[in-house]
Amino acid sequence: MRTYSVSTPIAFAVACCISFAAGYAFHLVFGFEHKAAHQAIVEAQSFQRVAAAYEPILSNHSQFLELSKINTIEELKALREKRRESTVRSAEFFIGKASELELPEEKHFAQPFVSKATTIKASLLATQ
Repeated sequence: MRTYSVSTPIAFAVACCISFAAGYAFHLVFGFEHKAAHQAIVEAQSFQRVAAAYEPILSNHSQFLELSKINTIEELKALREKRRESTVRSAEFFIGKASELELPEEKHFAQPFVSKATTIKASLLATQ
């Protein structure tokens, strides 16, 4: 019966493991996908920050244009009612979306906002 040396397969196994680890490390550091994904995340976050900073300008400008068109008390009352109804709808939408959250961290983070939205909705509905 012939006996085989165990050192040769072990040497091959160690060489394969080292080669795989070195290739994986090289790909992580210099791989295209890693850099492309990182760049996409950075660009998305940058766009979100810019859009969030620009949003108040659009909101205030549209409100200014709407207020500029008011000439009578009736138009002012109509605008007030329109804003009240839109705020109530927005609060209802937020409360509905918050109830659909699945992650416990998101639910915990949203809870104070839900209670504030509920309070705002109730106060607006009381002042009809």
